[in-house]
Amino acid sequence: MVVCASVLIPRYRKPHLKRAFRCPGMPVVPVLGMVFSGWLMSFLRWETWVRLGAWLVAGLVIYGAYGYRRTRQVMPGGSVDLDTLDDLADTEEALRT
Repeated sequence: MVVCASVLIPRYRKPHLKRAFRCPGMPVVPVLGMVFSGWLMSFLRWETWVRLGAWLVAGLVIYGAYGYRRTRQVMPGGSVDLDTLDDLADTEEALRT
């Protein structure tokens, strides 16, 4: 479902972007993919959904802990100066040209 939605949504939100591939039958194919995926998921047992929830929570905890620690290592004090980030983005853009 996520892949089908990730093909469908950007095509309408940012249609001017250059795409690496074209989806045949747009938007019918992604919509059918989401419908059939949902239909298949409806046949899963409840134990499968419990396992999914447990692994999802575990993954989010690990992801959050890693991100929190990594941010503290990069930015002592834990705060980000947004003006500095804007200046950095302008500098990087100037270097590319």
